[in-house]
Amino acid sequence: GTIGMRLISGWLCEKFGARKAFVFILMLAVPGIIGIAFTFSATGFILCRFIIGLGLASFVTCQVWCSQLFNKSIVGAANATAGGWGNLGGGITNLVMPYIMLGFLNATSENENLSWRLCYIVPLAMHFMGAAFVLSGRDLPDGNFRELEESGVKQKAKSNVAVKLGFSNVNAWILLVTY
Repeated sequence: GTIGMRLISGWLCEKFGARKAFVFILMLAVPGIIGIAFTFSATGFILCRFIIGLGLASFVTCQVWCSQLFNKSIVGAANATAGGWGNLGGGITNLVMPYIMLGFLNATSENENLSWRLCYIVPLAMHFMGAAFVLSGRDLPDGNFRELEESGVKQKAKSNVAVKLGFSNVNAWILLVTY
């Protein structure tokens, strides 16, 4: 799911802008986060994990947004920092979630079935806070796409042109194969 969504997220970035695509992808994972806390079957669990996996494509939107916000002389450092923070978040999650589980175990009189489900409140809250934070940002250093397009400073992007260009690029195909 996440690989397919990464391909779609590129189109979303071109069509709606990286910031809005970022929020969309974060919110796309929310039903899976909520659903997994209430599922009791293997099929439900797999479906919810698939939906949550779609949210991993937010990495692409983050990299596109950073590339749009920073000057070419520092964009590499900006993308590396953003990617590094993403990796750091994964590591911190692995360190902190067991303690959150312990907290819920203590709060529920050692009820494991309820505690692991309650743990999903944390990523749910983080998705909503992240989306609110991203929405408070700007598309470009000069302003948001809509404002810039209405003032005539920026032309409206044609996402199909970008997709055709991407599919015709030999380097993109080599990257796809090696990925």
